[in-house]
Amino acid sequence: MSRMTDETLPWMLTFNSAKTWLDTIRSERTKEIYVLRLKQYCDGVSKNPDELIALKIDGLRNVATSKEFQAEALLNDYLYHNNLTSNGSAHC
Repeated sequence: MSRMTDETLPWMLTFNSAKTWLDTIRSERTKEIYVLRLKQYCDGVSKNPDELIALKIDGLRNVATSKEFQAEALLNDYLYHNNLTSNGSAHC
């Protein structure tokens, strides 16, 4: 794994949701890419993996309210307003 992944992976593994998700990824190269992209997203929206999951669960519990699609709105805002390169946005 790359040096950046070596620094990011320990942080990612401190969150139960990330640990569970990463356990399902068999390819080390895929895991490396996903860890870096998820960390970039977390940094970009100022949330950790557990907070992102909680945001989605909150939306599922509040159907037909402004909270229902809050996780998706956060992702849309990130993708459209964070000046991602075409290469960076293609992998999200």
